[in-house]
Amino acid sequence: MSQLASAVLAATEHNHQNLVWHCRLMLLMPDHLHAIIAFPREVGIKKIVTDWKHFWRVSIKIEWQRDFFDHRLRRSP
Repeated sequence: MSQLASAVLAATEHNHQNLVWHCRLMLLMPDHLHAIIAFPREVGIKKIVTDWKHFWRVSIKIEWQRDFFDHRLRRSP
C-alpha cells in the first residue's frame, strides 16, 4: 500500500474514532474514493467534507475536484 493510501486510511480512522463521522465503508481507488459515512446533523456533510479536503490540500498538496458527489439516505416517514 502506498504512503498516501495509508495516510488517507489513517486519517479516516482518526475522524471515525474522534466522532467527526461514522465511517461504515471506504473504498480507496487510484484516483478517487467511495465511502458510506454518517455525519452528525449539527455540523453536516458539507462542512466536514470541505474541512477534510482542505486538510489534504494543505498537507500533501492534493488537488480535489471543486465539489463532491453525494447521496443522502434517509428513513422514510
